[in-house]
Amino acid sequence: MTIHTLATLTCVIRHALFPGHKTSGSLAQTAAQGASPAGATVLHDDALGLWLSCPESALDGSGRFEVFIPTCPSLAAPFILFRLKRRGFSACVGERVDLGVLVRGQR
Repeated sequence: MTIHTLATLTCVIRHALFPGHKTSGSLAQTAAQGASPAGATVLHDDALGLWLSCPESALDGSGRFEVFIPTCPSLAAPFILFRLKRRGFSACVGERVDLGVLVRGQR
């Protein structure tokens, strides 16, 4: 496990268990542009904290989201799914793909 992977895991656990108080903000401004599986939103560092604080920021018009977290170990998926369930999301799935975790769900 590399240092960056460990840092991402720590960030996910911290923000999933102790979310910040960010209730607004544009995920589009902080999310990285780039290649991702199936066109999902790519989250790095600050955007990851914002998204876990306010997962609604990644919803599309139909109430669904698809987020890719690069360098995230699959060990972090249960923490992400715990946070999403507490925020009222359903049908959430976290899967390991190409050096990261892809999370899908709906409201």
